[in-house]
Amino acid sequence: MIFHYILLLLSALPLIKTTSISPGKQAESLIKWNDHLSPSWPPSPLNSWSLTNLNSLCNWTAIVCTKTRTVSEIDLSGMNMYRTLAHFDFSLFPNLTHFNLSGNHFLGPIPSAIGNLSRLTTLDLSGNFFLDDTPYSKGNQFSGPIPDSIGLISGLQHIDLSWNRLEGKIPPSIGQLRELQYLDLSANSFISSKLENNSFSGTISVEIGLLIQLQYLSFYSNKFSGEIPQSLGNLSQFQVLYLFDNHLTGEIPQSIGKLTQLQVLKLSHNHLTGEIPQSLGKLTQLQSGRMSISLTHFVLPLSRSLRPPLSLTSSPHCSATPSFPNNTDPRTSTSPPPLPATQLLLSAEFSELELQNANFSNWVSLGIAENYRTGDVL
Repeated sequence: MIFHYILLLLSALPLIKTTSISPGKQAESLIKWNDHLSPSWPPSPLNSWSLTNLNSLCNWTAIVCTKTRTVSEIDLSGMNMYRTLAHFDFSLFPNLTHFNLSGNHFLGPIPSAIGNLSRLTTLDLSGNFFLDDTPYSKGNQFSGPIPDSIGLISGLQHIDLSWNRLEGKIPPSIGQLRELQYLDLSANSFISSKLENNSFSGTISVEIGLLIQLQYLSFYSNKFSGEIPQSLGNLSQFQVLYLFDNHLTGEIPQSIGKLTQLQVLKLSHNHLTGEIPQSLGKLTQLQSGRMSISLTHFVLPLSRSLRPPLSLTSSPHCSATPSFPNNTDPRTSTSPPPLPATQLLLSAEFSELELQNANFSNWVSLGIAENYRTGDVL
């Protein structure tokens, strides 16, 4: 891994210019880039980007400067700009800390030259889709893989590449981003409400477990396969984990029980198997209705550790054995009532409860659908 990172660094060195960067050079570069940008309708929100205004770079729309009057932030979010990053000269912006192109209509790959932004802390290229087919609803559509050179931006704290057409595997170099707190690669399978072939695939990289500052991780609506890595248990700062709507298999790792700060856990619409680990009971910070795990069938042994009583939420396709009526204590039930039941008051007299296509909630919502699971909830 270290050898791979050194090679990556050496390969990027020719991209890095050692000459001093003047505000004038940056202004000229931005004007050239702007010539290749088209707003969705006139007038352009970037009228201040012009040769007649060359000496007022720090007063330009969407630009923030450092004390040395070089560019530190570029924020074009929601400006409905078109085109690509092909004409953006990354090497001229070594002091850039925030780069936000969200809610636009950018196309094409993310250039490997993005690794030149050595001081970047926030990268937001998200699409912000509206799910219809109008010409102005599609948002960004960056395509291709995440470049390996992203691992060179060691100070990154926030990455949002959601709602694009990115594909391929997560580069191992992402494990170098030890300051990263927010990572969103979700919904790279959907374009204008139509499922596309482009999406992230392969396994969830074990290197994710090296991102010890990570608090938010969203990979939903992609094609990730394989098992949920045990290394996620290393992320003690984790608060939100979205992995639903992928092709994940295997068991839920026991290590998730180490994520004591976790508030949201969504694992539904995968192909998980085995037991729901007992360690999930340690996730005391989970917010009401903010946990879902999809299952089609499992056996639930009843024990004191599952109290207070679970509520069986509305589930018209649920089947349960034994079956209990609404607000009825199973200890006094003499015959199976019609389904669906909406209240199960658990009793030690029942050693197990077999459920199919049910949704549970107590302090959390446990969605049990569209997976292939057998085993015990301990």
